[in-house]
Amino acid sequence: MSLPSERARFTSLGGVVVGTTVMAMLTMAVALHAVFGGTHPLMFVVVPVWGLFVLSIDRWLISDTWRGIGILKLIPRLLLALAIGLVVSESLLLSLFAAEIKEQVTIDRQQHASQLRSRFDACNPVPGAGSAPAGCEAYRLPADSASLEALLLQRASLRAQVNQLQSAYDTKQQQLSQLHAQVMDECLGTKPGAGPRCRDLQAQELALEHGSVGPARNELSDRQADLVALEQEIAIAQRRAQAGLVTAKASRLQETSQSQSGQPSILEQYAALGRLVDDNPTVSLIEWALRLFVITIDCLPVLLRALSGRTAYDQLLEVTNVEDERRQALRTEAVTQKLRVELDLQSRLNERDELPDSFQDSIRAGIEKALKGPPVVNYNGWVDVEVLGPESVALSAVERRIVLSATTTFELEVTISSDQLGAVAEPVALRGGIDQSRVDFVVEVDSDRTSFRRSGRPITVGADGVPGRVRFEFIDVTPPAPPAWIWIRVSQERRTVQNLELTVEAQPALERR
Repeated sequence: MSLPSERARFTSLGGVVVGTTVMAMLTMAVALHAVFGGTHPLMFVVVPVWGLFVLSIDRWLISDTWRGIGILKLIPRLLLALAIGLVVSESLLLSLFAAEIKEQVTIDRQQHASQLRSRFDACNPVPGAGSAPAGCEAYRLPADSASLEALLLQRASLRAQVNQLQSAYDTKQQQLSQLHAQVMDECLGTKPGAGPRCRDLQAQELALEHGSVGPARNELSDRQADLVALEQEIAIAQRRAQAGLVTAKASRLQETSQSQSGQPSILEQYAALGRLVDDNPTVSLIEWALRLFVITIDCLPVLLRALSGRTAYDQLLEVTNVEDERRQALRTEAVTQKLRVELDLQSRLNERDELPDSFQDSIRAGIEKALKGPPVVNYNGWVDVEVLGPESVALSAVERRIVLSATTTFELEVTISSDQLGAVAEPVALRGGIDQSRVDFVVEVDSDRTSFRRSGRPITVGADGVPGRVRFEFIDVTPPAPPAWIWIRVSQERRTVQNLELTVEAQPALERR
């Protein structure tokens, strides 16, 4: 079969397939180079395998006839090209804007270090100088502040004592001032002189001064001196704790700087590329142009094959295929006829050579086989029934009744499997027959109402546990009154092997309310 006029077309199409494969290999190599940060031995395995994969897919798609290339075949290839274009274009951009990405990564690292320093400062205040805000668990630094915290507790206790002593001293000083005013009024008043009343008040003033006010003043002065000394100790401890926090913060910042001082990771590069795309419309335009370019190149063989229409080669190939199918059918029919004739001839020869006793035995065996039917296929499993429908239909598993609250449409799903799947189920146990990898059953729905009867439908169940299912649809069923009976019969070789009985009835009015 030769069509010289089509040679140039398909030669060009083959060149496009090879070019697409080479382009796919190059883009994959660039992507892996960006991922690994350089040449990696795995690239010499992945890149050729990827090229063969793309070549095989394109070859399979374009080798079919024009009529065979449907939209269902094109969609997976287009989705694959879209995924490749989205991933590979990013990798190509990493190589194209390597210098800008490296500069952006440096800026991002500096900003991260600045933000980390600010968080350390806010989340690690010196004890006694403030509290850390919420969300600082990851930024807390280790610091030896036990002695400082003990001093702060001691200062709080001492301040409470000073305040208490100050209050008591103020009360006593007020009493002393009132008594002194009485002394001044009595001794230096309208009739000045040191009379008995004046001397008595002066004695009380002196006793209050030396017995109560003076000791209170001295004790208050001692506690205030202790508080001043404690404040000095706290200031020293705070400077020591601050120095420890500064050292810990410098250590953490140095660790972060060392971890970010090497080659940028692929995630850092993609993040920097994303910021470049967001900030620069030119980079965004180049990104989409690369994506469309890669997607177009990747889909070019299939698109060209689909746009080329039905060629003379397709027509000739279709005619050839039809002729080959016709010849194969004739060969199959001839072989079948030959076998039928040979079997008929052999049967006649066997009937002529048989003895009368064997002839009678053969007739007897044939009659028994006709009466008993073919042997059953062994099976051990369950038949389950489930009702599928809206909320207006419900299956009571205990009473085995289907309750309808309104006119509705529902389906009965019958499943035969090796395990019990639902509550409405009965076992199916067939023994004494033959073993096969596939077991055939027939399920029918019988009823005392004609509208609920459904003819038998076959179910094939795998002996390895693969279940079989069949559904019977009941459209616009009105709740029957009185209830209707349904029998789901499972048979094999026209023998009923199991029967499930259900009723269909209307929901009582009390239950509907």
